[in-house]
Amino acid sequence: MKTVMVVDDDLMLADTIEDILTEAGYTVCGVAGSVAEAICLGERLNPELGVIDLRLAQGEWGTDIAAILRKHISFGVLYTTGSPEHPKLSTADGEASLVKPFSSATLVASLRIVTALMQGEPAPNRLPRGFRLLQGASHTGLA
Repeated sequence: MKTVMVVDDDLMLADTIEDILTEAGYTVCGVAGSVAEAICLGERLNPELGVIDLRLAQGEWGTDIAAILRKHISFGVLYTTGSPEHPKLSTADGEASLVKPFSSATLVASLRIVTALMQGEPAPNRLPRGFRLLQGASHTGLA
């Protein structure tokens, strides 16, 4: 299964996401709570996927993580957010977003779609509740 980096400043939520993904067969290579931590983690471990909170503490943005890391490594990005209409998502580097709160099944299904996109597969016709493809993403994959 794919390696995933989890980025969320809410450590309880990050731990929950890690547990959900581990139970679903993913390898969580690390958890970060800030842009700097995530960039260090990503550069060191080269994750294949990232579940990244859109709005982090201290006024930081998860979109900055993907913008920097995807210059050097190819990994699929699923943003999680309580603000699905936020303007940052219209120009975000990544594949999709998922509205909080979400169920375990929805998170796993969403990450599977991001994986499929990264492998060049088209997005399915039926998307999980709260899941949105990003406008700038290649919906037939980056590979």
